[in-house]
Amino acid sequence: LALKFHTPILAISLFIIISSVGIILVQIYFKNKGRMSHGMFTYSIFLYMLVAITLFAQIYTLPPSERGSMVEEGQNKTLSFGESFYFSTITITTLGYGDITPRGFFRVFAVIEVLLGVVYSGIFIWAITNLIREPK
Repeated sequence: LALKFHTPILAISLFIIISSVGIILVQIYFKNKGRMSHGMFTYSIFLYMLVAITLFAQIYTLPPSERGSMVEEGQNKTLSFGESFYFSTITITTLGYGDITPRGFFRVFAVIEVLLGVVYSGIFIWAITNLIREPK
């Protein structure tokens, strides 16, 4: 399967991945050094997840082409930002209702988003657990 990517789209996805992982590592460092409270750490992870959802949603608004498309009810479709934000949220939380389906290179972005969502969710659950267990 040979996938041809648009350079800007590939750059955006790499930026999302690298910046997300880098920011999370910096946050964990500051958290471990005692420079950040559990509450602030938890809030920041939620905020970064929201930014990733928004950036991926922007990718999913691209019009259908021979390289890929978004499919709803069996038809190629250009998603509105609201529809793509919905799809991105469902994807990053790994729910995957199946009402909107990526085809072609959009599948690559969906897989990347799912993997990023698993990491975000794990760290978010860890942060909430530590927030609840934090001595008062």
